[in-house]
Amino acid sequence: MAINKLFLTVLTATTILLHPVLGHPRPQHLQRRAQAPFHLKTSPGDLYLQSYHTGAGLSDAVLTTDKSTASTFVLKDDTSLQTEDTTGQGFTWGLTMDPANNYAGWEFVRINAGTSTPGFSIDDDDEVSWDRDPQFDGWLVCDWWHNAPQLFWIVKSRADQGFPSTCQRVSLVTEEA
Repeated sequence: MAINKLFLTVLTATTILLHPVLGHPRPQHLQRRAQAPFHLKTSPGDLYLQSYHTGAGLSDAVLTTDKSTASTFVLKDDTSLQTEDTTGQGFTWGLTMDPANNYAGWEFVRINAGTSTPGFSIDDDDEVSWDRDPQFDGWLVCDWWHNAPQLFWIVKSRADQGFPSTCQRVSLVTEEA
């Protein structure tokens, strides 16, 4: 009797743990994105994401009309957006979201060496969102201090404060590299 009870307990626990993995197959668009490099671009505007060097291993996410200088990303571990190691230095550059800790309605998006923020998803329309933070409310492009349009993420609880006149709410979508 005790062995049967133990077996049923182990079987139930295994089923509960494996249900999210076995019960929900990985969507086809994520399988494709994990294998094929892509650019990130705004819609509207067709501005491509690239890094703007701000320090050793640190960059802000800015936008350019020149696709040839745009960063190329892949979806790693199903949720992290990273560049491929093109430097031969053994590390990638990842899309990193600053935490919502200031009083503005937006936060910085970075492209930093050796790290990336998890929680990104790509829907069937190739639109990128960040599901890790419930405060995420979309993307914002602003004419900021690098003499190039800069990408930010919108903080939901503060979005009603409005944005500077040099900013525009956009979608971020993928385009095959």
